[in-house]
Amino acid sequence: MTQPLRGERVQSALKPNQVVVVASGESLNVLADRHLTTVTTLRSLNPTLTGRPSDPLPVGSWLFIPKRRAAANANTSTSTTSLPAGFYTPETLAAYLEVSTAKIYSWNSSGYGPPFVKLGNLIRYTYEDVEIWLARQLELSRG
Repeated sequence: MTQPLRGERVQSALKPNQVVVVASGESLNVLADRHLTTVTTLRSLNPTLTGRPSDPLPVGSWLFIPKRRAAANANTSTSTTSLPAGFYTPETLAAYLEVSTAKIYSWNSSGYGPPFVKLGNLIRYTYEDVEIWLARQLELSRG
C-alpha cells in the first residue's frame, strides 16, 4: 500500500475527506461499516487498495474516508445533555489512542495534541480533527 506524497495531491485529497489510521484486525468491510460508507467508495478514494474486502489491512497505514454528512451525524436522541455523534471526550480519546487521560490533558495544556473545543467546562474533540492530527503525526514520523 503506497502513501500519497506531500504537496498538492495530499491537500486536495484531504479537503473532501477525512483520514483514518488502520488498527489491528481492520478490513475494508469493518471500515465501511464503521464510517457509514461502502467498500466501493473506499476503493475509489484509495485506488491502491487491492484484495478482498475481508482481508486485514496493514496496521498503522492510513486511508481516506468520505466525510460524514450532517444527516449521518444527526443525533436522533431527544436528550439535551448529549452531543451529536462525531465527538470524543478526553476519556474516549485516551482509550482510542491507548494513552492515559492524564496524557490527553497534558497535551491540551502544552498545545501538542489534537485541537479541542471547550464547551463551558467540557472538552471535546471532533472525529475529523483527531484523524487529521493522527495523519499529520504519521507524516512527521515518516519524514
